[in-house]
Amino acid sequence: MSEIAKRAKQASRPVDTGDAETADPAVPEIRAALERMGPALQRAVPEGMSGDQLVRDALTLMQENPKLTECDTFTFLGAIMSCAQLGLRPGPFDQVAIVPFRRKGSPRPEAKLIIMYQGLTELMYRHPKVTGVVGQPVHARDAFTVAYGTSPKITHHPYIGPDDPGPVTAYYAAILLADGAPVTHVLRMSEFRALQDRYGSGYDGAPDPNSPWHTDPDAMGVKTCIRRAAKLAPRASVLGLAMRLDETVRSDVSVPTPADPQH
Repeated sequence: MSEIAKRAKQASRPVDTGDAETADPAVPEIRAALERMGPALQRAVPEGMSGDQLVRDALTLMQENPKLTECDTFTFLGAIMSCAQLGLRPGPFDQVAIVPFRRKGSPRPEAKLIIMYQGLTELMYRHPKVTGVVGQPVHARDAFTVAYGTSPKITHHPYIGPDDPGPVTAYYAAILLADGAPVTHVLRMSEFRALQDRYGSGYDGAPDPNSPWHTDPDAMGVKTCIRRAAKLAPRASVLGLAMRLDETVRSDVSVPTPADPQH
């Protein structure tokens, strides 16, 4: 089973919120701050989503990853506010990840928001012309062809023999449209490694073990392909906001201002 399939299966399991306050003495203070933010979160979320649910999601995240309680509180609150504005949930559905990140010279780690491929897919479907979003890793023993030009097409036949399919050699995504040819993107493994080194490292240049670029590389490879294809496809306005907030640290809980990472 691929890493993406494993994560999809895990996402379907019930989430135990438990008593997060027993895990770390800092949690009650952060919980109080989240509850004070409750009205603002409720105003920010789209119709049908609950600000209270985001508070519960945030507490569950801290229980599952106690290192988040060491982060600058404002950056953690900023990441949760970004989730509210995007209408995405951290944690149970793997739509976004919030990970500790330490800047050079910073006395405390900060909470970085990373939108996963599931979150980007959800945002793509909010445009009426988008009928489908597909993406997968390609293994060495798969049969894979790609054509660009006026009739773009990707054909992928996964190897299903008794042996290992081999290492991942590329990632791809295709955005299917109701009134036109699909928008596709293929990412070579050499390109992925360069992005992994750049965005999956800490301030000292060493790999960041908390980063999804290392804990879930297949998901990040597919996410990158969806993100790049989305730049050429019809998209809802919230997707533009997502691209500005993705892989940023935010301490402002009112207006999103981060720049758009170029990957």
